[in-house]
Amino acid sequence: MNFPHVEDAIDFWKLRKVEIAALGFNATHLAEVENYMVRAVILLMVSEYEEYIEKLFIKRAAKTNDRHIHSFFEKHMDKKFRSPNLGKMNEMLGQMGGTYRKTFQDRVEVINPHLKASWDSIITARHAIVHNENAGVINLGWQDLEDAVTKTGLVLDALADALQLTAIDLLNL
Repeated sequence: MNFPHVEDAIDFWKLRKVEIAALGFNATHLAEVENYMVRAVILLMVSEYEEYIEKLFIKRAAKTNDRHIHSFFEKHMDKKFRSPNLGKMNEMLGQMGGTYRKTFQDRVEVINPHLKASWDSIITARHAIVHNENAGVINLGWQDLEDAVTKTGLVLDALADALQLTAIDLLNL
């Protein structure tokens, strides 16, 4: 799984932070600019994750080799995962039957609860930014964000695994 826009934004800020500091910005001003970058990257992350999650479910439907099921999922998934909290994913996995939901919950919430916490922190930050919840205050710094990128990627890996998608299935998503 690769999110080049997110990676590019992170790399961009790392380079620009050094340049901005060299211009003589004091620590307070640099922190303020960095806060805006964190907010921008969070919005970018969640946007890309929304689309990717939809694609995972559609890809799983395609594996049934039933064009009607595949078509249903294509139409049903449109905007299903806007603000993609874990509850929505668990609900959809549960509706599909089998062990999809349990497999996902075990990996993300039971065995690795820090993954759930990281995902939740990104979604909470998104709500603060978009809906001005908590007066728009986010509780993530740059290092927290970089850590969250890694951990939320593991959540998406767990979702793909729960949907029984292979590495070949994930190509070109």
